[in-house]
Amino acid sequence: MKNYIFLVTVIILLADITEGQTVRKGFNFLSISDTADTIVTTVFASGDVKGLAAGDNKEELATNGALGVSMAIHDILITASINVATTMDTLNNTFSNILLNPSNGSGLRSGLLDFRKKKIFNNFDLHLYATVSTSTWKIENEIKDVTVGGIGILIEKALISKNEENEVTLSYELGLSVRSLMGELASNEEKRMRFLNTKNSVFGGLEGGMTIRVNSLIASLQFYYFIGDHVNGVTGGQLATGISISTDLFSFKSRYEQ
Repeated sequence: MKNYIFLVTVIILLADITEGQTVRKGFNFLSISDTADTIVTTVFASGDVKGLAAGDNKEELATNGALGVSMAIHDILITASINVATTMDTLNNTFSNILLNPSNGSGLRSGLLDFRKKKIFNNFDLHLYATVSTSTWKIENEIKDVTVGGIGILIEKALISKNEENEVTLSYELGLSVRSLMGELASNEEKRMRFLNTKNSVFGGLEGGMTIRVNSLIASLQFYYFIGDHVNGVTGGQLATGISISTDLFSFKSRYEQ
């Protein structure tokens, strides 16, 4: 938690330094690229806290700091980020938080690629993401570095969207997502049984959620329903929550020929 407090302090200081340069606020990108041939590129820093109600147990909160870059092209936003600090380098006995939120993984070994397109049909937006992370799992005296990948395909709709002096957005999304183990744990059934008590290396099902954005502060509530063998905190219905704050370090505009 001390690391997270330090991270948030740094972000707030950076926000003061870069005041007036903010382009990326949440995911409201319609207004930042005013013509179809303008690309707005932004480098940003973010910090977040994510929690998961896993079965009968409440797992430790994951706090993360990340650096990323976003590119806005009219009604498309592409964002890539990589973790630089986290409290989830080593996991003991419970692994559901990292399976449902693989971007929680170790610093410099976890990343996220996010794609959003506005109004694909009936004012619904398209949201695609891919994420991968490596973290250290420990059970009794056995320790393994485990890589988890995830993808999601969702549609999103804004219920409230105001962008005057302050951006305020309330939106919900629904779609499909998949999580997959990679490396030794994916190929070794005996190890999977030991760590997760399942033969499965791939988990998938429904994902939906609601997000509230107020300027650079984002609060989210995400629900997963993954099918397959019972894995505590992964399959069946699971609820994840998160709070994130981000600030732009710098941004610039460029143009391209259509």
